[in-house]
Amino acid sequence: MPEQHTPTIDELPLVTCIVPNYNYSQWIEECIDSLANQDYPNKQIIVVDDCSTDKSIEKILAIIKEPKQSWVEFPDQSWKGNVIYGKYKNVTLGLAQTEVNSGPSKCRNIGIRLAGNSVFYYFLDSDDTVALNKLSKCVAKMLEYPGEIGLIYTDNYNYNVETKTTTREYREPFDFQRLHTHNMVRSDFFLANIALQKMGLYFEGLRLGEDLDLSLRLGETNFMIYHIPECLMTAKVHPQNTTTSQQQEKWQQAWYIIGERLKHRRNPG
Repeated sequence: MPEQHTPTIDELPLVTCIVPNYNYSQWIEECIDSLANQDYPNKQIIVVDDCSTDKSIEKILAIIKEPKQSWVEFPDQSWKGNVIYGKYKNVTLGLAQTEVNSGPSKCRNIGIRLAGNSVFYYFLDSDDTVALNKLSKCVAKMLEYPGEIGLIYTDNYNYNVETKTTTREYREPFDFQRLHTHNMVRSDFFLANIALQKMGLYFEGLRLGEDLDLSLRLGETNFMIYHIPECLMTAKVHPQNTTTSQQQEKWQQAWYIIGERLKHRRNPG
């Protein structure tokens, strides 16, 4: 029997972990650390800071080893700026900044376009952390159904910073019709580049609900959206991300925009 070939790091598909950040200096290092500690070897991390006014940039720069700076301008003039690349725990770590505060969609799109030849993307908010086998589980499932799965999401734990309690959040199995009224797909999903090429980037006109808008567009393609019923991420619940009455109004506006975009795709005339 021939010996089984063990892929080298370079033979494994590259995963780019993209982290949008705004004023989460108290958690950004923990977030980056959980990504760098992943047991999947072929990965890189790109943090895109959205003009933070706290110590986020200083915190990130402090952990980047052997930093090198390069100027990048996108051909469509949608973004330009310095990108700092270096190493953190032997993992490539990049840092870019928006020119003005623009929201998470813009940050994720910048990260995607800086990712080079990445086969997969993983999106994580900067106040959250992941289980060390999250990437390897998602890659294995993608490779089990090559070219068929476009997006993978999982269950998660919610950690309340004030009460110091943890609860499990079960995510429903994917149902495209139910997605129109209930978003079971979190923003921390794992996405295939081939699916992204078909449906396009994040819609930058949304600061809330951008993950739902993207999931709906993906659901309209022939790619599967797959649910792994395991808690592979921990989301922090704290005053900065708790929905207030003012935010509720913004969510209603976001749902309206998402609905109008959906109608336009169905009836483009």
